[in-house]
Amino acid sequence: MDAPSHARTTPPGNFHSIRDTTICKREDAELLVCSEGLLATSWLALHSEEIDVLMVDGDYLGEIEDTIDFCLRVRRASPALPVILVSSEMRADDFTCERMQACDVTLKSPISEVRLKNAIRAARQNNAFFLSRQQNQISRQNFAS
Repeated sequence: MDAPSHARTTPPGNFHSIRDTTICKREDAELLVCSEGLLATSWLALHSEEIDVLMVDGDYLGEIEDTIDFCLRVRRASPALPVILVSSEMRADDFTCERMQACDVTLKSPISEVRLKNAIRAARQNNAFFLSRQQNQISRQNFAS
């Protein structure tokens, strides 16, 4: 996992910061946790360039429909932000682009450090593929016009 190359972001009021996990200390990373309410997609759209990867805890969000709706809102607000969806409801990890409309990678919880590192790498690659497909669709639409 690459260390962030940007200044620290000031999160919305319903977030708190965690820097005491082993992986966060080693990577000089900051983990932001939403303690209540939902992440404001307007805030996310403004600050997405300051975030390396967004990890969504599907178990915290509750029903699968709520989780998918949340991921779709994030994708619309910040398409260039790699998204990892973590849930105990997943059958297995999925590092493919099957769910690219909502997220870049899914992980079955609990997760290990090795699987998380692989997920981050895959999420970045899958997100780049998602963006290239999105750009190709826009180009085709413009050409057809």
